[in-house]
Amino acid sequence: MALAHRRPAIWGEGTEALLWDGRVDEVIAAISKESQRLGMPLESDPPQHARRLLSQNVGYFTKNKGHMNYPGVSPQRWPIGSGSPRRQ
Repeated sequence: MALAHRRPAIWGEGTEALLWDGRVDEVIAAISKESQRLGMPLESDPPQHARRLLSQNVGYFTKNKGHMNYPGVSPQRWPIGSGSPRRQ
């Protein structure tokens, strides 16, 4: 997952594919590598700055990797998300 700085959409899609394949450790490694490349967030960085988001996501994926069994839930068609289910 190199070259995230040149092709963020492609990098994101590749990282998402790893997640759906159950390769969470590789996702964490890719996000960590990109976070290290950009450096730690600066106080002046706005909330949506890449340095801040990557740093936060390294922690999120590391903390929650045990809950990211997407290959196991996808065939069962369970809803996947972090919010409350909406009624339709």
